[in-house]
Amino acid sequence: MNIERYISHFITLALLVLGAWLKSPAFAYASVSSLGLVMAKEVFDRLHALKEVKSVLPEDAKRLIQDINARVTTLEYGVKTRGF
Repeated sequence: MNIERYISHFITLALLVLGAWLKSPAFAYASVSSLGLVMAKEVFDRLHALKEVKSVLPEDAKRLIQDINARVTTLEYGVKTRGF
């Protein structure tokens, strides 16, 4: 379990509990703003993770593409030598 991921949620919950227990609107506003910051950070992290994803072909696909390229080159050479 990655506890670092949930620390901000625990802080938000603690602020909300303090706001309810002390009946203080300042703690309630702080918890809402903390929740907004947590949500913004998660959206930023997801967008950043999407940007880092690279399209990597498996080795079988690379080999298949090379085989198809070799076949096409052979066909092109045959067409040129036969004069079609």
